[in-house]
Amino acid sequence: MRLPKITIAVDKDDGFAFGEISPALVIGFGIRFTWMFSMQFSANRLFFATATAETSSISQIASLGFFLTTFFVYVVFFPQMCRIFDTPDHRNRNRLIAALATVLGGFLLFGCTTASLLGWSCIIASGFLTGVGSAVLLMSYGVSFSVLETPTISLGVAFSLPVASLAYLAISVIGSISPAFSAIVAVLIPLAEFFCLQSCSRQLVDRLSFASYTISVQKASFALHIIAPSFLFGLAVGGIRHYVLIGTIWLPTSEVTNAVVLMAACLMAGLLVLGAAILQHSTVNYMFRTLLPVSATCLAVALFDNQYASLFNSGLQLTGYLLIEGCCWMFYADISQRYRISAFQTFGLGRGALALGILVHALFSSPADISIITAEMASQNLVAVLTWLCIGFALLPTNKEMLKLLKRGTPCPALTFDEDFLFATTTSNAPADYNGPECSPATVETSPDDSASAKDNKPAAMAASPVSQETTTSVAAEELCVSDEAPTKSSPAVAIVQDRASVPDEEGRRQQGRFRRQCEIVADRYLLSRREAEVLFLLAKGRNAAFIQEKLFISEGTARTHMRHIYAKLNVHSQKELMDLVEQEQTEA
Repeated sequence: MRLPKITIAVDKDDGFAFGEISPALVIGFGIRFTWMFSMQFSANRLFFATATAETSSISQIASLGFFLTTFFVYVVFFPQMCRIFDTPDHRNRNRLIAALATVLGGFLLFGCTTASLLGWSCIIASGFLTGVGSAVLLMSYGVSFSVLETPTISLGVAFSLPVASLAYLAISVIGSISPAFSAIVAVLIPLAEFFCLQSCSRQLVDRLSFASYTISVQKASFALHIIAPSFLFGLAVGGIRHYVLIGTIWLPTSEVTNAVVLMAACLMAGLLVLGAAILQHSTVNYMFRTLLPVSATCLAVALFDNQYASLFNSGLQLTGYLLIEGCCWMFYADISQRYRISAFQTFGLGRGALALGILVHALFSSPADISIITAEMASQNLVAVLTWLCIGFALLPTNKEMLKLLKRGTPCPALTFDEDFLFATTTSNAPADYNGPECSPATVETSPDDSASAKDNKPAAMAASPVSQETTTSVAAEELCVSDEAPTKSSPAVAIVQDRASVPDEEGRRQQGRFRRQCEIVADRYLLSRREAEVLFLLAKGRNAAFIQEKLFISEGTARTHMRHIYAKLNVHSQKELMDLVEQEQTEA
């Protein structure tokens, strides 16, 4: 079954467009949230109706422990994990195993108890299966999100939240009629996720040429920049879950009422994410810089409201919680696609540290009996949550810090003195006086002294450029808007690409591999994003915008926007010049 494409475009003067999203990705990620809500907020009713509160708590801690361990395994054994997920068939096989393991672990929850050895065995086995299985499925979503443009990432998260709330409401309504059947539906959700992941992976990941091509990072520094804020956000999420959600919201009211409140919070959080994407798209990491303070504001209003059991207060707390979860997810996906860092490393460190923070809070929080949480305890908890949230926000890495962590080889000196240009061009807001790199990327050799002198001679470098920014933009825009045709067959670069098809198979594969490597060198040197690297590869092969749109599952406006950004970063004015630039790299390699 093939789901239709959905295109949502917002016309802006700078060519901004959301692009096309995968319905399978939105539905799958939404029901992933539904499964998490069911395991966290309804576990006592669905699986532990006859068990003690201690059994439910131990079971969730066991699952969370295996969950975060799996994410850190992705980081520690990164090369081995890449080989396990190297082909579409292997990815589908592993996702199916993960889905079946999660389902089996869910059924084992019915036998969990601390009264017998068999019950303890069920707790450990269920925790292992649900923790590892759900981590593998969640990482698959991370890989799919990491190949999307930043606005499309936010759009996917915004639409997934209402899907999650509707599915959870349906499970809650079923649970009010037949709790056993509702539990079975919740347990089987990972199987539906498998089919959604299979579909969206085929649309977004399997067709890409550079899906596995990433830039290395300085591991220790990168881990510190990701783990530190993520751990604090995990403490904040753990505080909201343990004290606020479970202690003062989910016990006193009915399950359907809770689901309605959650649906309202999901709709509010989704609208806030969508609004930030539209209004703040020109700012790097705009979602974090805008939405995390909004989340803190929601929690602060809930703190001063003093009516912790009211529906309004509950909605505020839930909205703040969902914004933190959504912002963390968008942050990891944005880092992965913008800097072409492996999703295994980014999501492994980020989601692992987030889960570690939640686990630490669960282990050291008090009281153990959540039914005796008072308003004063909830107030103190919200103060702690706001503190952790603010410190985590302050520790978020900046663009320049992220650039210093990349191991991308020898960069063009023009890029070393104005790093912000790399990100300004992604929204067509390059400095007005920037004329692009004056050096040919094929002849760049730098040393620390050269980099320092380039920084000191920034005005001279700009003045020496023979082409103005205005001319560059107008020429590139004219070519993109007037015609989608590829360069003529008489173009030397096109002739070289065509010649590769006529050489013997072995020689052809060697030349194609070399051509691909030269595209990688150009992408590294000018720090193209993951999606821009894909577009560069197709442009260098002589493909036009229509082919790129179909190949990469993006809208026409998004394809043209990427082409403009690539032209601006490489300081070329036409597709022929781009192909010549790549071919020059190949000739001198």
